[in-house]
Amino acid sequence: MIELVCDDCLNYMKSAAEPDLIFADPPYNLGKDFGNLSDKQDWQSYKTWTSKWVNAAIELLSERGTMFITISPHPWLVNLYLDILPQKRLRLMPWVKTTGMLHKFAKNWEWFWELMLCSRKSDTYVYLKPDGIEARDWWALPTPWVEHHNRRFKHPSQKPERLLKKIILTSSNIGDIVFDPFLGSGTTALVCYQTDRHFYGCDINPDFVELSKCRLRKAGWKG
Repeated sequence: MIELVCDDCLNYMKSAAEPDLIFADPPYNLGKDFGNLSDKQDWQSYKTWTSKWVNAAIELLSERGTMFITISPHPWLVNLYLDILPQKRLRLMPWVKTTGMLHKFAKNWEWFWELMLCSRKSDTYVYLKPDGIEARDWWALPTPWVEHHNRRFKHPSQKPERLLKKIILTSSNIGDIVFDPFLGSGTTALVCYQTDRHFYGCDINPDFVELSKCRLRKAGWKG
């Protein structure tokens, strides 16, 4: 089952099925252009919105479930999420971007890594270690535009397929339900389709929903 819906995540989560895994790549409030809107809000509005969707996602997640959230390593953003997420079962995991060309032209101490927050709902959770998946709490992976099989789509924060594959294979079983509240270019949906997981996701931008559908259809999805 694959379901891709154009909707605001706060509205969509009110009636969504209980997932075993949530992967969320939310707007970072850095002024990126998401087509029909910018992600830049005044700080108080952004904090309120972030708290609402994170708490709704925690409530939705199954008792054995895990939630991954990717954020930029800016201290003000990290502190915001640390204030919201329960600390008991939280782990901070960096994704190091190994894209050499960007390092060559950097003019300052720029961010070449992103932070992944791994939050488990309870002490009963899924953790697998398939062959070829290393049990590290940091991952060094290139960005999508240097992966020849994974071309860059028109989305400002596309994540690489290999990153999602590691997350999905280690934190869900075949037939489990995965939810992505910020569908974007559809990478989570694609990897779920390729690894026999059920998936549902939403995005407020209809162009991104259609982009995701086209990407899955090229992979053989009949939806």
